Amino acid sequence: MGHGTRHEAGLAELHELAREVGKLMPAAVVNSCFLELAPPTIAEGLEAMVAQGVRRVIAAPIMLLSSQHVQVDSPEELAAAAANFPEIEVGIAGHLGCHEKMVELSNLRYAESLTKHDSQPKRTLLVIVGRGSHDAGALQELEQFTRLCVSGREVSQAQIGYLAMAKPPL
Repeated sequence: MGHGTRHEAGLAELHELAREVGKLMPAAVVNSCFLELAPPTIAEGLEAMVAQGVRRVIAAPIMLLSSQHVQVDSPEELAAAAANFPEIEVGIAGHLGCHEKMVELSNLRYAESLTKHDSQPKRTLLVIVGRGSHDAGALQELEQFTRLCVSGREVSQAQIGYLAMAKPPL
C-alpha cells in the first residue's frame, strides 16, 4: 500500500516494487494499491487479490514515517474493504520507519551522491527532506532517522526540511 501520487513515475515505482517482491516470493500473490490520489485503491487491491483466490492478506504500508496515514487512514480503508470479505484473514505490517535496512539504503544513496557529484563529506550539507505532518510522532521519527543516518557518517552538517505542515520549511 503506497500513499499515492499524481506523478506517473512515483506510481510506476510502487508497481515495480510489488513486481520485485513477487519475484522474491513466487508462492505469494503480490499486488500494489494506493491510499489516495491514484488507482487501484486499497479496496480495489484487496478485491483483486480475493479474485485471484487469496484467503490471507498482509498489507504492507510503503511509507517511511508513522503518520496519520499509517496509524489511521490505511488501517481504516483496509478494514472497510475487508468487511466485504469476512472469509478473508487480513492483517497489516509495520511501516518502513527507522529500520536498519532503510538507514543502510539512505547511507548508500548518500555515498552514491557524493561520488556522482565528486563531493567531499566534510564539506557536504546533508538535507533530509520530509513531506511534513501534524503528527509529532512522525516528526520525531524523522529526527531519529536523521540521527541514525548521520551517526558514523562523515558529513559537515545535517538538516531536516519539510515540504508542508511542519517547520523548518525546506
